[in-house]
Amino acid sequence: MSTPPRARLRPTFRPATLRPVLLFLALLGLADRALGAGLELASARALDGEKSGGLLRAALADRRARWVVFGSSRVRRHVDPVPLEAALGERVRNAGCDGHGVLYARLLAALMRAEGSRARSYVLDLNPHDLVDDRAGRLGLFAPFVGRDPRVDAALEARDPFARLKLLSHVYRYNSAGLPSLARALRGGPPSRGFAPLAPRAGLRPTPPSPVTPPAVPRADDAAARGLAHYAAFVDDARVAGVEVRFLVGPRRGGWPAPEARALATLLELARARRVSVIDLRALPVPNGHWVDDVHLDARGAETYSRALARALSGAEPHDALRDPLASTAPPRRQRPAGDERP
Repeated sequence: MSTPPRARLRPTFRPATLRPVLLFLALLGLADRALGAGLELASARALDGEKSGGLLRAALADRRARWVVFGSSRVRRHVDPVPLEAALGERVRNAGCDGHGVLYARLLAALMRAEGSRARSYVLDLNPHDLVDDRAGRLGLFAPFVGRDPRVDAALEARDPFARLKLLSHVYRYNSAGLPSLARALRGGPPSRGFAPLAPRAGLRPTPPSPVTPPAVPRADDAAARGLAHYAAFVDDARVAGVEVRFLVGPRRGGWPAPEARALATLLELARARRVSVIDLRALPVPNGHWVDDVHLDARGAETYSRALARALSGAEPHDALRDPLASTAPPRRQRPAGDERP
């Protein structure tokens, strides 16, 4: 007696098998939202510190500032808003951040305008390193603000091909600033004005000045071209919003080395092409003992620098560079007494 052939088993779809998976994903999403909300509350109370994003949030909260100074550590450590406010009669914001450059400044300025900033004038410190590295990999501080401005979204997504997917997670947005934000929130304190002077340091020896060489022409595919594009976009974005832009060049102990001098010359050419006024303080006399290193001033040097910047911005001491971005910054020759015929 022959046995009938065994029936072929067909897989059957059972919706019940997906329920645990869907439930797990839903709980994961709720946990992400809850933890992200907690981190957002903690960050909102952290209005100081760089790693926590407190400096960035303090700048966004300072909507009354009419002048904003952007830049790296040379702004954060050198520009005291107090003498600038005394000279200008308006509120001034120091929006500098250590280790960041023009891309950070452009994104911060965009967020400030989106948050209702009343600023009417921007001062942007020219940084030669922006033509070497735009520091796009350090923009994690802007992750909590995804969705608020298309420039911020584009910059964050350009860092990583999977950034758009990762940024869906509210916890991931605080990946680099979560713990510092919690620590800063527990510590408390008033919002930062941005200015943080450096303590004096003894024992520095003067270095000989480097010769200034003609500016290099960047290739279309290198970091210099990207850096120049960021500067041009900073100016264009501000002008569309009705904000005036000035560039700032500060002193360097011993003078700017040749590669950085070439980069500065390229940035000054951009200023001329875009008709941007430049405050050139490279020739500002600073005692050697007021330097912490070849780039940074101590608190005494910062006071000298801030007062000179205040005079330049208020028009009390006009600089040649305000009329011609490429004008010489050599100090004027001393007038000889009448009757002195020496050559």
